Amino acid sequence: MKPMRYGIAIFTPKTSKRGPFAGFSQIHTLDLAGDFDYKKVMDTQRKALLPILLDALTFLSATLGVTAVLANWRFMSPAPRLTEAPFLCSFTGLSNLSVGIVALLCLLFRLIGKKTTLPYPLFIVKCCFAGLILITFLVTACYLSPSTGDQWWRLYINGGLFNHLLTPILATLAFLLGEPKRPTRFHDALYVCIPMGCYAVFYMIRAYTHIPPEGGLDLYYDIYGFARWGIGVTIALLFAFIVLSIGLATMLLAIFNARPPRSESKG
Repeated sequence: MKPMRYGIAIFTPKTSKRGPFAGFSQIHTLDLAGDFDYKKVMDTQRKALLPILLDALTFLSATLGVTAVLANWRFMSPAPRLTEAPFLCSFTGLSNLSVGIVALLCLLFRLIGKKTTLPYPLFIVKCCFAGLILITFLVTACYLSPSTGDQWWRLYINGGLFNHLLTPILATLAFLLGEPKRPTRFHDALYVCIPMGCYAVFYMIRAYTHIPPEGGLDLYYDIYGFARWGIGVTIALLFAFIVLSIGLATMLLAIFNARPPRSESKG
């Protein structure tokens, strides 16, 4: 006669096998003999929720950052922005807006489509815009902060806290840690040239169609002051940023590929 087994039966709703809670469409029994692997179940649930959490935080941060600037919401300091140029004409504004939209698409795909793995095109789009917003992070930290002297802190207050710091970090983590391991192609990083190239053309048109008749700079249109050095230098600088964006997208793919696959917990 078999010994009686006592324990707790855990009933969970059935879901799609490819859904974010795959592996929970069964009845688990927690008993004294150890039939129920609690650690494995919780580890599976954590891995399913991590991409949703990171995408949600990225979307929230991007939304707060863009909204704070557009609504002139100075929740940390009454100090104004360092530039009066239109926010959504700047690379910072457009990269944050784009990352927020991509994070929302990923979030909807996971929640409504009930899938843990993104379609490959959306995966590459996420990689490209994570690389682009890293440019915002690096330019702010390595160029704008030193060039503003003792006013550097104004780059990281109010909306700048999200746009220059939190959103780039969250977008990078959402790509590197939130996506399950999958085969990738390094040459797909070249797709980052499309949004970066479009911004370069937009910047050139905007800067060189609004040059003051008396000369000098008009930072309202020439946001980064490239035109002061002439059209040749402006083209070279914008091309350098395109190359940098390719390098950052490739770096993200390399780190993603080097990441060890998630191992299942052993019972």
